[in-house]
Amino acid sequence: MNRRTLLAAAGTGTAALAGCFDSEEQSATNGSETPVAKQNSDSSATDGGDGRSESEREYEWYHDVGGRVDTVANGTVFGTENSLLEESDRLGGGIFALDRETGDHLWTHGSSGMHSTYTEPTVADAVYAGYGDDVIGNGAGKTIAVGHDGELRWSRETGSVYSRPRVADDTVYVGGDDGVVHAFATDDGTTRWSERVSEPATASRKITVAAVTDSVYVTTGRLLSLDPDDGNVRWTYGDGDDRIRDATIDDGTAYVSTRDGIAAIADGAERWHADSESSWSIRAVDTERVVVDAGNELVGLDVETGDRQWTIEGVDRATVSVPHERIYVAGDRVRAYGIADGDELWRESITDSASVESLQIAGDGDTDAHSVIARIGDTRFSRLDPTGDVTGTASVDAQIKHFAVDDAVIAGTRDGIYSLALE
Repeated sequence: MNRRTLLAAAGTGTAALAGCFDSEEQSATNGSETPVAKQNSDSSATDGGDGRSESEREYEWYHDVGGRVDTVANGTVFGTENSLLEESDRLGGGIFALDRETGDHLWTHGSSGMHSTYTEPTVADAVYAGYGDDVIGNGAGKTIAVGHDGELRWSRETGSVYSRPRVADDTVYVGGDDGVVHAFATDDGTTRWSERVSEPATASRKITVAAVTDSVYVTTGRLLSLDPDDGNVRWTYGDGDDRIRDATIDDGTAYVSTRDGIAAIADGAERWHADSESSWSIRAVDTERVVVDAGNELVGLDVETGDRQWTIEGVDRATVSVPHERIYVAGDRVRAYGIADGDELWRESITDSASVESLQIAGDGDTDAHSVIARIGDTRFSRLDPTGDVTGTASVDAQIKHFAVDDAVIAGTRDGIYSLALE
């Protein structure tokens, strides 16, 4: 089987604000929606006679409360509102759900105002999220489960949570800034176990459940493997000096970014370590190599030995996506490379006036079926096919904060949420 382990390109839900906690009551209103029927417009037109701008005619629907778009699942768009809601009598920052096809508001849960935030949600049988503030290490926070109808299923105090919960085998795993990893039953929030893995977190050392497979992998500045049934520590890697930055798990091996390189860890033992003079970050792992962001270059490391296989230079400020045998790089243009050898396949200059800020992949990742969604500057998207041809463009009227893709692009801005077909 040709496996891939991909890292999210953007928006992991790290909290960076502080303070007051929300009511557990669901917010019943979230502003009014203004769905807009999609119209195929002449790209040269500025007014089609309906009073709307060219960009307005490019979107399928528009929801007039802005925020972060986190994911699209089960026909629903999930995200987090802006912390401040203009022209509203309530605090913002709640988790929202919109109908994927129409943009209709389904529900909003909670609020955070200016001083706290929810993590990116994990969508399973319910919507699970952590909540915390910027006083890292004070232990004040929680984990919640919200039903798909918007009703609160349960809430548990966990310390502030800065990364999304992990769900596996009817259990929610989450790490709080109090240094404790918790396991809760998905149905009612019953505590299955709690295990202290470190002292209270600091700004440079947060408690993150990186993955759940046959073990629960946790980063605390060290890497720990916990038994998913009882929380007992199976093994640890690192000396607790904040050396471990992040971890990607593939086929029983943990690949970790450290202060001085990349290491492969199996059963707590280091298989190899690729040295560097600075902190590298892991972009993807496949069956043969680890793709690493090494600052202004990408490096392919042999998955068995850590030896360097290839180097792609000139990728400063790049965002990388790896669908099957491809690497796509954002910058002054979109570039495509083969993952096996690092050879360039094509490059496309989409615009002369703005750089490509980030990329996401739409479709199942098959080399012939997927497409590349490029965010260009602050307000524009383009869709490219696997050969580099531009097949569609669209723009919005406000700065894009975050976006998700399925068969369309769902873009979050300060002013609202847009659905764009990019035709």
